[in-house]
Amino acid sequence: MNSRHARFATPASPDSVAVARDQVLVQVTSWGLALEKDTREAIKLVASELITNAVVHTDGLISIGLYLSEDRLLLVVHDSSQTLPTPPARCNPAEVESGRGLLLVTALADRWGSGLTSGGKTVWAEFDVPPQPPAVASDTLPRRAPAARSCAGLRIAPEGVVLAGAMR
Repeated sequence: MNSRHARFATPASPDSVAVARDQVLVQVTSWGLALEKDTREAIKLVASELITNAVVHTDGLISIGLYLSEDRLLLVVHDSSQTLPTPPARCNPAEVESGRGLLLVTALADRWGSGLTSGGKTVWAEFDVPPQPPAVASDTLPRRAPAARSCAGLRIAPEGVVLAGAMR
């Protein structure tokens, strides 16, 4: 199974939302995912929404995790609040000041959910991604170069290389 993960933390500050969202995109890009523009934008918007919600509902640090399996990308945001988000089906967007962002998450993520943890709550969103190629087998990697052989008259010293007893 080819799986990758990355985690980082950010302060619960409005200034950190854009930085954390960009860090999510940089990580996804570094994994070489072949994503369509719409999927990349969906990940960007959902990351912004989940991180913003954490900033609004908590203080301290927010933990962000990314987990890539063969055909799924999971975005997990953890904060210290014990208040779970209200699913969009339970709120009327025209009547409430908050909760509309979860409609966006519902529309863009393939699945999402939340749950309480011992230190707060976790809100996650999952995206179906193109199947990833299997991990490279270790026997196809180049072998390590053989260890350097000792040379007569050559000695490595902290001061530099000594050839035949003379400092060069």
